[in-house]
Order: sequence, then structure tokens, then C-alpha cells
Amino acid sequence: MSYQFYKVLHVVSLFLLFTSLAAAAFAPQDKRKPWVALHGVATLIALVAGFGLLARLGLMKGMPGWVHIKLAIWLALGVMPFILRKANHLALPLLLVSVLLGATGSYVAVNKPMSTTSAPEATTPTADTEGAAPAAEAEPESTPAGE
Repeated sequence: MSYQFYKVLHVVSLFLLFTSLAAAAFAPQDKRKPWVALHGVATLIALVAGFGLLARLGLMKGMPGWVHIKLAIWLALGVMPFILRKANHLALPLLLVSVLLGATGSYVAVNKPMSTTSAPEATTPTADTEGAAPAAEAEPESTPAGE
């Protein structure tokens, strides 16, 4: 499957993950089960799609440090329904933490800290380079204004 397919699948699964987490947090105790189940499915799809993206980028053999950060975020988001079941009074703080985790995951995905390359990928694979890692374009040197 293509890089674009995995990317869309990953983003859609994250929308489902956050939506189902919020619904489970504020649903009555007896109505949470479908939301928690949807959260579990979305969490699994996010993981599979994320590893599909890594495979398309050619990063499966030596995973850079930013991948470990993303996995820690995935694990933290995955256990939130279990924490909610035991400590329902923490629903709002946990949702705020989940937003911070999502923002951190987004930052890590875009900037790729602890990576072997100094700049994030500037392009995505095209149909003719599918499966290959995107080529990072060199940034143009800055020139004084007016030149």
C-alpha cells in the first residue's frame, strides 16, 4: 500500500482515538463499553498505520529516537480508558493530557528530533518512488534582503 494511504489511515485513526476517548470520558459508566472498544480499535489501527509509514520510509531496521517517543505516546494514550475506569474524577485532566500528548506527537512527527538527518523530510514519496525514503531537499542559503 502507498505512503499516502498509510498517512491518511494514521490520521483518521487518531481522530477516532481522540473522539472515542472524549466520549468514554464523559459517557455514563454503563454506556462506555462501545466507546472504549472503538478506542481500542483506533489505537490498533494507529499502530499498524504508523508502522506502515515507517516501512515506506525505510526506517524499520534502525528506528530513530523519535519513533520511540511516538511509541511512548501511543502507549500512554492506549491506557487512558483504564485509568478513567479507576479514576473517573480525572476525566478532564486526562483529556487535557491527551491533547498535550497529541500535540507532542504531532511535533515529533513533523520535526523528527533525535533523527540521523538534521532536517525533516521536505517531500513525500511519489508514485514512481513509492517505498523509498523521501529525499530531503537542501534549504536555500539565506541572502540579505534586496539581492
